[in-house]
Amino acid sequence: MKIFRIVDIAVLIKMFKENKNSLSSPNNWSDHWEKLDIEIKNKQEGLQFKKYRTGIYSQCWSKEGYSWALWKMNSPHGNGVRIKTTKKKLYDSLPVEIKRKYTIDEIINGVAYLKEKEIKLKIGDIINSEGISFDSISKMYLWKRSAFEYEKEIRMIIPYRDESTILEVETIRGKKYLSYTTNPCSFLESIYFDSNIDDYLFEVYKDILKDFKFKGTIKKSAIDIRPKKIKIN
Repeated sequence: MKIFRIVDIAVLIKMFKENKNSLSSPNNWSDHWEKLDIEIKNKQEGLQFKKYRTGIYSQCWSKEGYSWALWKMNSPHGNGVRIKTTKKKLYDSLPVEIKRKYTIDEIINGVAYLKEKEIKLKIGDIINSEGISFDSISKMYLWKRSAFEYEKEIRMIIPYRDESTILEVETIRGKKYLSYTTNPCSFLESIYFDSNIDDYLFEVYKDILKDFKFKGTIKKSAIDIRPKKIKIN
């Protein structure tokens, strides 16, 4: 399965420079429904829920490779790039220790889009039936409000269990991320720049990426390119 992700060019360059791929804490996300601020009557269980919830990290991709809305949302100033890989290549980029613990279908899955009322019910059902654990809370991050259905999201979700030798938690501008070492050239297939980027800057970044030994496709997106006049015979 082909999957896509639009990030700022600075994020991509950092990935190549440090040979790291980073997942984000859901606390960094803008949709308050995804922060899972849930009130649990039992104080001990409430503290346990918070502990597990803050230990979960995710990276968001999409099945949609041609979306004006995703470009405008993730590249509002024209500094974005759309990277492409496959679900399998993304999984293969993970450390061996992680792949020993989880199969591809356990940590990389599509998001289900539901009404707010449905999400509330499902959260209650899963806590009552499965209790509070990394596994049960991870499932909650595969539900998203139907208002975001256009994203067609695929998420890689990894719980951090103090695996300090293979995973690294870092704080950047007050936001937490979970990183693992990998060569982006090993799993990225193509890099498409925002169609509004300056031609000179595009060539500069293209040379930088080639210096990192990236052999995949590097082009400008055509999402905003003005078409030629349509001839009517």
